[in-house]
Amino acid sequence: MWYILLKKLYPKVFAYLPLIGGTPMTGFIEEFFYGNLDPQASAKPQSKFMRKCLQTLSDRETFLTDALTGTEKKQFLDYINAWSGLNGETALDCFTNGFRLGAMFTMDTFFPALVDFEKSK
Repeated sequence: MWYILLKKLYPKVFAYLPLIGGTPMTGFIEEFFYGNLDPQASAKPQSKFMRKCLQTLSDRETFLTDALTGTEKKQFLDYINAWSGLNGETALDCFTNGFRLGAMFTMDTFFPALVDFEKSK
């Protein structure tokens, strides 16, 4: 029952998982390596609020880039680039921590004696 429910909720993920009692999973890591799996892709579309925020940010960036000149424009573009770099590093950190948390769940499921949660904090 849980398998069917999860398969309905996450069809893209289950396309790479074996059936219960089936053959061992092959190709999942290879597909991930080649970029055929997108862990950042959301199972649900962006919310209306998020789309509005992204549009506002884009509109304001375009307006300010067009309106500013000289040193002010350079300062603004430096700000945009720094913010983008910070966002990228934050996203990478969140992804890495999420991946490690998932690995800890898996280890605790199959090898509970090996997981020391005090050390992993």
